[in-house]
Amino acid sequence: MIDHAGIAGALKKIGFDGVCTIEEFRPEYYEMALEENVKKAAEVTRAFVDKYFN
Repeated sequence: MIDHAGIAGALKKIGFDGVCTIEEFRPEYYEMALEENVKKAAEVTRAFVDKYFN
């Protein structure tokens, strides 16, 4: 399990005011169509940024 809150807190501490990350090493993502994969990545990234940086 990844400590998202801890990572976001550490980034804020050193001056980051936002971060974008795309997890690309999940086997289920390889089965998605490219457009579906991009939409999912954008959705998950927005949720993370909204939760920890807004």
